[in-house]
Amino acid sequence: MQSSVGIFFTFHKAHLVGQRLLERGWLQQGISISMSQYLMLEVISKLPNNPTKALAEYVGCTRATLTRILRGLVILGYLTKEKSEDRRFKPLSLSPAGEEILKQATGWAHKASNLLKPLYTKTQLAQVQEFVDGWTNNLNHEASTLVQWEI
Repeated sequence: MQSSVGIFFTFHKAHLVGQRLLERGWLQQGISISMSQYLMLEVISKLPNNPTKALAEYVGCTRATLTRILRGLVILGYLTKEKSEDRRFKPLSLSPAGEEILKQATGWAHKASNLLKPLYTKTQLAQVQEFVDGWTNNLNHEASTLVQWEI
């Protein structure tokens, strides 16, 4: 039986392989975007005008990492900064170029995932998703318990 640490690394490795597959495929299709940039565009398209703290928590990265990703997306012209009364908060939204690159990247990601469909059944996928969700919830609970205990 595999330990929790072994399972963690197995999922991490699968994530990295999937990320490389998508990024290489996007590059071959002329879609110049990283997984981090794609995820950020996806989140902002669904949760526009959120402060960076909320976005960082949602995607699970530091504010510094988030700022670097967002700055790059603004420079590429995929995000626009909206004007705000509060100088500390600059609402962000997808530009037309950002909407287009997200659409292209999402389309290719769906095509790539269709290539994997013959490798598993819907039942197997549901079981894996149930396991990952349960495991993630347990890890989040354990992490919050450890943090409370250390304080």
